Amino acid sequence: MAAGNLLAKQGLGARIVSIPCLETFLAQPARYRQSVLGGRSVRVAVEAGHGALWWRLLGRNGLFIGVDSFGASAPDRVLAEKYGLTPESVAERIVKHLAPPSLPPIL
Repeated sequence: MAAGNLLAKQGLGARIVSIPCLETFLAQPARYRQSVLGGRSVRVAVEAGHGALWWRLLGRNGLFIGVDSFGASAPDRVLAEKYGLTPESVAERIVKHLAPPSLPPIL
């Protein structure tokens, strides 16, 4: 939610969706899933976990922000900072993901 607020301050709208059980959500009818996730906008998933299952929902232009390793132990704030899961880091990665690719200079 905090990252969404930071994006809003930059003029970027975000639909925040909580999916506590991905398997249950994926078992729902396609029409329902589409109504929750919205149209053709870029989808981003943020989870303090592995992102393998999220790609089914994110699509080709999606972005997963999470943890693809195992075994770290520390207070939640320390881990959020280390893995880029702070609101500021999440918002920054989304803005970079949405930016058009830069073209190489013409020589």
